[in-house]
Order: sequence, then C-alpha cells, then structure tokens
Amino acid sequence: MNILYVLTSTFPFGKGETFIDNEVEYWNSFDKIFVCHSSNESIPRYVLPKDVEIIKLPNWKNIFSVSRIKNAIKRQEFKTELKKIINTKVFLFRRLFSLIAWTVYGELIFNHLALQIKDDIDSGNRVYLYSYWCNHKAYGAARLKEKYGQNVCAVSRAHGYDLYIERSKSNYIPYREYIANELDRIYSISENGYNYLCEILPSHIEKIDVAKLGTPDVDGVSEAPDNSKIHIVSCSHMVPIKRLNLLIETLSQVYFPIKWTHIGDGPLMSELKKLTEKLPNNVECVFTGNLTQHAVYELYHTEKFHFLINVSESEGIPVSIMEAMSFGIPVIATNVGGTSEIVKNGINGFLISKDFNPYDLAHMLTNNYQICDGLRNGAIDIWHNNYSAKNNYTKFFNQLINL
Repeated sequence: MNILYVLTSTFPFGKGETFIDNEVEYWNSFDKIFVCHSSNESIPRYVLPKDVEIIKLPNWKNIFSVSRIKNAIKRQEFKTELKKIINTKVFLFRRLFSLIAWTVYGELIFNHLALQIKDDIDSGNRVYLYSYWCNHKAYGAARLKEKYGQNVCAVSRAHGYDLYIERSKSNYIPYREYIANELDRIYSISENGYNYLCEILPSHIEKIDVAKLGTPDVDGVSEAPDNSKIHIVSCSHMVPIKRLNLLIETLSQVYFPIKWTHIGDGPLMSELKKLTEKLPNNVECVFTGNLTQHAVYELYHTEKFHFLINVSESEGIPVSIMEAMSFGIPVIATNVGGTSEIVKNGINGFLISKDFNPYDLAHMLTNNYQICDGLRNGAIDIWHNNYSAKNNYTKFFNQLINL
C-alpha cells in the first residue's frame, strides 16, 4: 500500500489553511491517508473523506524541558547550525532561540511518528511524507527520511513566510541545508520562490521544483458591475503584513462613490474599523469577518466587484487572487513574491509597486474601474491555464506517488 502522511499546521481544525481543502479530493491516489496537525481544537472545521485518519501532533505549548533541549542539542545538525549563527554575529539570541525551538519541536514530531511509520514499513508499505510548510514539520519529515531511507519519500511545499528569509524577524530560517539534503523534493508554489531557493541552495537545485496551488472550478462567473459606484474587495487575515491601513488611506483619497468589502478577520480588526470611521461619506465599508470558502464563493457570485485589491508587503502567490480570478474578477496587487506570475498588467488587472503611494492607487482606481469588463476574460483565462485545482493537484500527486 501507498500511505500518505500530510503534515499541516492546524488543518482540518481552525480558521487557517483553508486552501488545503482544495486538494483533499486529489489525495485519493493513495491507499491510506493520515492528516497530522498541531491544533488544540477538538471539532474539525473541514470535512475529510471517511477513510482519512487524523493524528494529533504535539504543539508548541510546554515543549521546552531540560531533557528535551539536552537531547536536541546533541545532534550534529544542531551543532552545524549553531556554528553558522555564531559566525554571523547578528541577532544571536533570536536565532539561537529559533534554532532550539525548531530542533526540540521537530524532534517531538519525529518521535511521535517514528514508531507508526516503522510499523507501516515493516508491513511492506511505501510511506510518503508531505509537509505543507517548509518549517519544523519539514524538519520532522527530514528526520524520518534520514532514519528510514528509501522506504520513505519525503517532500515539502514552500510558500512565503517559510520560504523568504527576510520575512523572519531574525533574518534566519533554521536547517535549510539539512532539510534540502534529506528531502526528496522541495516544491515552491511560485516561479519566484523556485528561483529564490535555487539561489540560496545551489547544491540542491535538482531537488527544487514548482508545484502551483489551485482553486476549484466555479459554476459560472460573477456579473459585471455597473459603474455608478466603484466596488472593490479584499480577502486576507487582518495582520500588519497585509497593510490594510494603506488601503484605507487610499479610500480617503477617492472622491467618487466607492464601496470596500473586506473578507477576513484578525488581531487588527478593531483598529482598522476605527480608521474607517474617519473616511468621507462617499466611502462605504463592509467587514464580513471570516467566511468559509463556500460563503466567499457565494459572495463573489452575488456581488459585483470591479477589482480584488491586495496591498501586502510580501506574498507567495495569494490563493485569494486565484479565487477572485476564477469568477472573472480583475486584480490590483503589489508586485511582491510571485504575484507578477498571476497578475498581468492590462490583461487581468494591474501591478503596483510594493512601496506604492496611496494617492496613486486611488488615481488608478478612478481611472480604470470603467474598463474592468475588458479584464474579466483575461482573469478567467489566466486562472484556467495556471491555477485550476484539478489540473495542478492531479499533476502534483501523480508526481509524488511516482518519486
């Protein structure tokens, strides 16, 4: 039998990782599937097929103990990483803390799964480890691959925070070389990420590949908006990196009637709502809070949006953009990460500088909302050719099972 272990953060629990749900139906290439998560919740948010089993992994809470730290720092890989940290002479405490945390937590994951995987192998099965993030879970997968060798195939995706070192507060992500050395493949979700990994891991280029994410086909597209009011939508967690404050500042400089709908919640919700109270009367703001994918799709079916707006400081390739494009909604987004691979100027939307001026974005909205109809077909075509869940996940799991 071919047995798949999917290592997630909290999926199928919690509000995050909604996009994993898009690929669940394509796991059926495997005879047995386990989803390994670290959530503290007890009621799944997503419905999994009946034959998928859930494994609760240790979480970060109370992971530190003297014995665990002692065992972790004995490993040669830890000593190698420690030397790298000492040689850099910057952010020493932060980097050391990150290294210890990764090692202790990764070893917990390794120990938690090792015996079960040994039983699988002893029973004549082929084991596939698929870490959704290139983080401590990927380290755990690398450890299992190191222990069981050719009896295990281990891969990881790489997205954004787990890919771009500059997104880390200490400008450091542990065990890059070790993970790349042990895993069979690292799959970036974008060409930009692929090039980045090839640059920082030049001796492992043969193990680096691209596997794009995707969203499901939708039943029809949204209706074209009328032009009596500009209607924009954004969809993200309300955290600093999404820079929704800059979008609010943009709205303050639009003097035509405009409505902004934001999908998602987060720690900055109250603060951002207060900022919108100061906006002029021509601006209408709607905060939907967190929505299920089904509810988001219903909104895209029923509302008529001119553009989806994304002003993030950093991205991989946002699934929110894929979803909007599948409904024929054009996109305006900052040119960061792999966004330029999905947003093409004048075809399905517009790219703006990472350091854009809100006044310029306001000007772009008022100058281009009337031509968004001409961008709708481009949005659908780019989605269909590059970000279809059926196409991308069928290809990915066929590749995985044949490694």
